Amino acid sequence: MKEPLVHLLGNFQGMSGYSQHTIHFQRALAQQCRCLATDPNWPAQQNAETLRQLQEASQRGESVVNIALFSLDHAHLLAPFPGWKIGFAVWESTVVEESWMQASRTLDGVWTATQWNRQVFIHNGMEPAKVQVVPEGVDPDLFSPAGDLFSQLQQDNRYKFLIVGKFEERKKTAAMIRAFDDVFHGQQDVMLLLLCHNHFVPNFNINKELQKLSLKNKNNIAAGAWVPTSDILAKIYRSCNVFLAASRAEGWGLPICEAMACGLPTIVTHYSGPTEFVHGDNALLLDYTLTPIPANHFVRAKDPGVWAEPDMAQFGRLLRWCYEHQEQAKQIGLQAAREIRQEWSWQQAAKKALTLIGRHYGQPPTSDSCRPPWGSP
Repeated sequence: MKEPLVHLLGNFQGMSGYSQHTIHFQRALAQQCRCLATDPNWPAQQNAETLRQLQEASQRGESVVNIALFSLDHAHLLAPFPGWKIGFAVWESTVVEESWMQASRTLDGVWTATQWNRQVFIHNGMEPAKVQVVPEGVDPDLFSPAGDLFSQLQQDNRYKFLIVGKFEERKKTAAMIRAFDDVFHGQQDVMLLLLCHNHFVPNFNINKELQKLSLKNKNNIAAGAWVPTSDILAKIYRSCNVFLAASRAEGWGLPICEAMACGLPTIVTHYSGPTEFVHGDNALLLDYTLTPIPANHFVRAKDPGVWAEPDMAQFGRLLRWCYEHQEQAKQIGLQAAREIRQEWSWQQAAKKALTLIGRHYGQPPTSDSCRPPWGSP
């Protein structure tokens, strides 16, 4: 097939998971093929010029591929563009929004980041041949055990645990903080660093959230009031010792992947998105049971599905194990860094995408099994 012209539609601003996915995926694609981009937030004239180029390419008989890296209910944004139309989205529940299902029927294909997510989509009724996996990744030159440290953390000799991500029930942020406090409140040589926010909560304040927890020792906990850029975040990862991710569900888990690439031993729930890249040799895996997602939590369906309830007693034991076996924990982190940086880069993700494009989406997936992807560990 003649080299395609790939058009990526997404949000190229901010530090959200979707934004970071869009920015890095487009950059990797542009290094491997002809690639154009649009963003609904960009000037209309700029986007119109891109549309003109795509229309001219299509009129010349060239293969044009449009990828919308948004939630699937934004698929209508692809309507003006000629060529194949792909919706690229991740999801965290076992039940998919009906608006997403309707949108999937208008698309030529649906991409998602993990086999777990693919099976969720299929189980909810998407055509198996339509749904393909293109992973997310990391920049191995940026996220690496080798590199500069964050100076303020470098001067702190305490053993450092780190949480990065949205402060919410799905992430079990508050429960992780309480568990850390229960295990280490009597010690002065450990700390928990929080880089957590929630833009969906008006006037969110991390310090107010901490006050609600009635912690036994607040001196062991530090909370950042800002979201760092990727280069600074990489320095922060390298300056800490253990990454914590006792999440109930993830579409992929970009901070998890980044922290592992930087060599941090990671305590992570062995469920949903991260199962694509974590296993017993490169992470500390949390057992879980499945529980119903509370009504109106983030899924509008009458039955919102299930998510994991990680074993928080085990989480506490693993916190203590990392502290008491620091060299062994470090070796797990270094194993993770080798694997993530080699196997899960944005360049690998772009290569997989171009392979799928080259197949014209005409071939069915290797396995069309529609068994539910959720079950006991």
